[in-house]
Amino acid sequence: MTDAGGLAGLGAGVIVAKGAMDLADVVLRPPLAEAGEYLRECILHARMNNWKQLLSRASKILDELRADPNLRPNLRLMAEIANGGTWADEPELEEMWSGLLASSCSGDGRDESNLMFVNILKQLTRGQAKLLQKACDITPKTKLPNGIVAVSFYASRHYPRVKQNDLLDIWKTDDLSTVDREIDHLIALSLIQGGIQITRSGDAEICATPLCFHLIARCHGWTGPLEEFFTLE
Repeated sequence: MTDAGGLAGLGAGVIVAKGAMDLADVVLRPPLAEAGEYLRECILHARMNNWKQLLSRASKILDELRADPNLRPNLRLMAEIANGGTWADEPELEEMWSGLLASSCSGDGRDESNLMFVNILKQLTRGQAKLLQKACDITPKTKLPNGIVAVSFYASRHYPRVKQNDLLDIWKTDDLSTVDREIDHLIALSLIQGGIQITRSGDAEICATPLCFHLIARCHGWTGPLEEFFTLE
């Protein structure tokens, strides 16, 4: 059992600790607040610069596509892209955000169809963005009689292969389990099918999905027929 003297000592210790905390608060609060304000200013400045670059790239993409100069941006999408895209600091992701911003413009400014792609793009890493572009490039496509662009019948049965060394190079890592996790995430997002083979090779069978086709097209500023973007007959 703790005696009265012990309790008294404990109480004195609490008082001393509280005094030390109060002193630390008085001494440290001003510089910490100043550092926090400086950090906020740095982040705001960086994001503003990123936003200017996104706008500049999007304008260039629209010029290259010879888009109607009277196109209007969707305000909801502009806000979402400004929030998500200004955090990107990797060239691959910056280009995708710029293209998505360009394709978020329409004649009346009411087209919100890019909203799903904004939510997807927010979840992608640099390596995932690079693999999606590669998957889209190597996956054979076909235009169905109803006009839908789909994976060709052969590719749907025999997925294109990506070598292990290429996968590791995309993610700049030697850890194949990291690559496997990143690929699993893309599969969960319904952007690709396949995965790393359970063999010593460590190669992956990767097939882009139609959703990936649409994402890549929109991230290049394209809003026209998908078969024209991929030059399908």
